[in-house]
Amino acid sequence: MPKVSIIVPVYNTEQYLERCLHSLVNQTLEDIEILVIDDGSTDESAEVAKQFLVEYENKIVFIQKPRNSGQSDSRNMALKQSRGKYILYVDSDDFLLAEACEALFNFSEVNNTEVSGFLMNEFHNDSEIELIPRVVEATPGYDNLSGEMAFYHDWILYNKRNVQATLFFYSKDFLLANDLFYEVGKLHEDLEYYFHMISLAKRVGFVNKTFYQRNIRENSTTTSKEKAWIKKRLLDRKQMLKKCYIHIKNFSNIKIQKCAKACLDFLNGPYLNLIILKPYVKILNSSDKKEVKSSNSLNLWNYRFLLIRFWNRMWFSDEK
Repeated sequence: MPKVSIIVPVYNTEQYLERCLHSLVNQTLEDIEILVIDDGSTDESAEVAKQFLVEYENKIVFIQKPRNSGQSDSRNMALKQSRGKYILYVDSDDFLLAEACEALFNFSEVNNTEVSGFLMNEFHNDSEIELIPRVVEATPGYDNLSGEMAFYHDWILYNKRNVQATLFFYSKDFLLANDLFYEVGKLHEDLEYYFHMISLAKRVGFVNKTFYQRNIRENSTTTSKEKAWIKKRLLDRKQMLKKCYIHIKNFSNIKIQKCAKACLDFLNGPYLNLIILKPYVKILNSSDKKEVKSSNSLNLWNYRFLLIRFWNRMWFSDEK
């Protein structure tokens, strides 16, 4: 059984796929499998993958789907076919640092974690690869928190809102035991998946190191500006958020559950209605209100973070 299964859904990313696969076959951890799922690409992505298959047939499993059915379906299919003890998702236009699998495997084994998070950098493919840290690396790591305490640590204490599936290293047994598969055909599925996963996890760790390199592309799924796509993103986001509200009910700590609800309310806000803010704005103190009013954009994120800071002071000041 391989130590790690790396799952790579592919759709029309021929110009980035070689870099991605090079980073995976050259991992310092030898005992891995790489599942490459071509999701009905219309470019030469499948041919690029097949070239790697010839040279690395002992590591690469190539799956070619007859038609495009989306990233979620590809991830689900590969998870069912994977043989590794741990699962790592990688997007085909991104890449990993060479020591990623080895470091995450060792960390997870030592701490017996079900899920372990880590950091990423971002760069734009239309410029030189200048890696920009997404999260300040001074954030403390941890090795064994419950899911809800990991949420509190990441979102409330350190404003580190990582929900992308590619920023977690999963125990396969944990995923299968909890039926953690993606809903097919939806955007913003990572958000719902994160809250589902974190609400069930009992042992979560965080490695304060950057392993993942994310490519920000103008026409990728997350950045497309087509009107129909934007409309679908808004509708899907609303549906995914509704499920998130259900997941956080699994949090046993009522204070953390309320903080999570506040976060979801404000993720909802920019896409739904300013009315969502009214019940919460009333609890801001005068200095917080002044800070919000001084903002140039008066955007909802300012409200959100001020409220979370307020609740953190109110509920947890005597627990630190």
